[in-house]
Amino acid sequence: AVLGLGSCLVAPGAGAEPGGVDAPGYRTRYLVEPNPLQQTDGMALDGHGGLFVTQALSNRVVRLDLTTLAITRLADEPDADAVHVPDDVTLGPDGHLYVTAMLDRAVVRMTTDGKERKVVGANLGDGSALTNGIAFNAQGRLFATDLSFADPSHPGGLWEVDPAGVRPPV
Repeated sequence: AVLGLGSCLVAPGAGAEPGGVDAPGYRTRYLVEPNPLQQTDGMALDGHGGLFVTQALSNRVVRLDLTTLAITRLADEPDADAVHVPDDVTLGPDGHLYVTAMLDRAVVRMTTDGKERKVVGANLGDGSALTNGIAFNAQGRLFATDLSFADPSHPGGLWEVDPAGVRPPV
């Protein structure tokens, strides 16, 4: 019997046991070992052996060390200034991370340790669209896209965002 995502009941005798289930004569084992990088979306290499990853449904941005596989949380749901549904991430020429916050319809600039954050682009889209992709061009100009799940006829948009957050998005 499958109990939920990634676990099932099996007769005694084989496999790793996640625990927490009490079924006389049975135990649980993982079908797929738990993965700390659940619900991943955007990612960007940092040039120093790490990978920045957004976890949209967990409201989390992390850095994965590609050598040790250690994960450092940079932004998380319980934070006072949480990034709501971080969809995509890019590393800017200034060394900051830029993240699209889908539900906020915003672009957030943060330090690579996540300690300093600033919304540099707000209210992207027409109100029914959500921020999506993000990238810098070779000249250091920052662009973000929006998309609409509710209206299939919505053409989507391309926005130029000031990385300093001084000028409004156009």
